[in-house]
Amino acid sequence: MLRGQRIGLGISQARLARLLGTQQPNISAYEKDTLEPGRVVGDRIKRFLALERESVYANRDVSSFPAFATEVKRALAVDPPQVGRDLIQCADEFASLRHAADRAFFLTEPASTSDVRYDALIAGLAVYLSRQAGLLAAPEWTTQPQRYSPEMWFYGSPGEIPGLRASAWRDAVPSMRARGVVFSRRNLESV
Repeated sequence: MLRGQRIGLGISQARLARLLGTQQPNISAYEKDTLEPGRVVGDRIKRFLALERESVYANRDVSSFPAFATEVKRALAVDPPQVGRDLIQCADEFASLRHAADRAFFLTEPASTSDVRYDALIAGLAVYLSRQAGLLAAPEWTTQPQRYSPEMWFYGSPGEIPGLRASAWRDAVPSMRARGVVFSRRNLESV
């Protein structure tokens, strides 16, 4: 079924691996039934199988939260400023989705970035985007304890400048602030 859906949507194994937050050899093994996905990847696959033929994923190179988290993890290692640009792109891509199945696939549970602050930021972004889209509920994975920062973190360091701390707190995305991340709504705006 996975192979048929992938081919029907015109998606390569490499692109599907990126969307699912896994490796291309795993996709090949899943398609041949020589590897059984774990719970999280299995849920991602289930939501991928629910995509319809007119899905935006068939026509455009749209991301997903698993792909986004993988990019954040990579960017933290080599180019931390890229994370801000990736956040804007993620928000813009989600806003372009119109079908419920596309949104559900986009919002599947990502792997950890290995930095609890960014895991909290990603969970807060998922809740924010869900609310902006008028969805009845945010994804369940956003409530996991590991999706909350144990210490308040001011993204972009405005908390280190006394005059900006109060402004940053006031302008913060509520769903991110609730997870210990002070991140301005203005940071999500495309330029």
